[in-house]
Amino acid sequence: MANWPSNVDGSSSPRRRLWKDNVWVGHNAPRLAPGRQPRGPVGGGPTGPVKVRRRVGWLFVACALVVAVAACEGGGRGPRSTATTAVAGGTAAATGGSFPETYLADALDLIQGSAFYADRVDWPSVRAEARRRAGAATTTAGTYDAIRWVLTKLGDHHSLLLSPEQARALAAGGGRGFGLLALFPERVVIDVEPGGGADRAGIRAGDIVQAVDGRPAQGDEIVTLPPATDGSGPARVALTLRRAHGGAEQLRVTVEAAALPAVRPPTARRLSARISMLELFGVYTSAGPDAGRYVDAAHDAIREGATARTCGWVVDLRRNTGGSLPPMLAAAGPILGEGTAVGYRGKDGATSWFGYQDGTVTADGQPIRSLAARRPARLERPRPPVAVLTSRLTGSSGEGVAMAFRGRPGARSFGEPTAGVPTGNSPHRLTDGAELHLTEAVGVDRTGRSHQTRIKPDQPVATDWTRYGSPADPVLQAAIAWLDMRCSRSG
Repeated sequence: MANWPSNVDGSSSPRRRLWKDNVWVGHNAPRLAPGRQPRGPVGGGPTGPVKVRRRVGWLFVACALVVAVAACEGGGRGPRSTATTAVAGGTAAATGGSFPETYLADALDLIQGSAFYADRVDWPSVRAEARRRAGAATTTAGTYDAIRWVLTKLGDHHSLLLSPEQARALAAGGGRGFGLLALFPERVVIDVEPGGGADRAGIRAGDIVQAVDGRPAQGDEIVTLPPATDGSGPARVALTLRRAHGGAEQLRVTVEAAALPAVRPPTARRLSARISMLELFGVYTSAGPDAGRYVDAAHDAIREGATARTCGWVVDLRRNTGGSLPPMLAAAGPILGEGTAVGYRGKDGATSWFGYQDGTVTADGQPIRSLAARRPARLERPRPPVAVLTSRLTGSSGEGVAMAFRGRPGARSFGEPTAGVPTGNSPHRLTDGAELHLTEAVGVDRTGRSHQTRIKPDQPVATDWTRYGSPADPVLQAAIAWLDMRCSRSG
């Protein structure tokens, strides 16, 4: 049975989360409780400011999940789970103090036996240090920091441990938030959720964040501000912003938290008479109604964005931080074209291949019917020239979509190197409800080339986030110029 990447985000990727000034700024996706900060791609470590490390993939994304096709075909039953211990109720105090020690040992056995990069680790010394870090833990939760430390030793920047609360939040989707994503050190708002609190407050993409709750805005990477799903996070945040290219004009607003949708649908628009653009956002569910709505919205958007004169397409992945790969491939399929497109190779050397066929994604040649579009879009010019746009935010399954276009005739990529986690994770449910997501495969494009780190674009162009999506967007300008040339050649 084939495994396929379903890239579900924890917290540093579902539109990026870093802890800043004790406030979460940003979009929807699984919410973490206050005081749980990201370590690796997902939160759950101790309180306090996060130490930002530059040029490390886990600051940008969290995680591709590899789940069994049968799990998706089963109507959203969720990812395949593997218990690592035989004892339940791990968050309660253990009798005799022995259960947390067994829980830790079994988790380390799982990591050592399954992780793609397990051979990098000096296991005798790492196990000894993990036991020391766990100390005299009396609950399984007391071993979490030790397990997370072990995951950093893999060096894949993608494996993570979700606490039971985080796992439940991830499964629930949606939640509440301010609907805002800002990028640091640029301090620029790069995305505003339509209809969300920031949108209603008048904030626009391109605005420059000057202060958060009266404190100067500072940071090294991406900052997001969602409150916790349990309602204990901030209900509002006061922001001082400056309009991009707007001189000294300042905007002072209070943004109220609001319900956010579980799915951000793809959008399409015409850039000219001959060129249209599809933007794919991350989607964090692999099956069920939300995944189906995502695919249907993409096909509807493609149909509306295409005309008889449409020659070329832009596929914008610059704000796609990851999620579930199969819905994204099904969404981009009419532009990608039919056939096998991208694979994931396990440590045993076997590769599972994914592609597109007649409105749905395929796994090792077999269509996943639960992800089939209700009304598949079909272009009048099949396999058109495509410009794929990437940035340092493009991660995990977003990188999987970028890989799907690598080696495709008539495709060229523009922008910045990706986040650097084009790998596949497998979920393993632990007995206390926590989940280990282990990197167990690396991405492979259709030419057979494997990808384990940042994917460089064919034509490097720096992103000016203050001009994102506008006619002055330098990455978009370069893509349109190339497509115009291709379309002129083809008539």
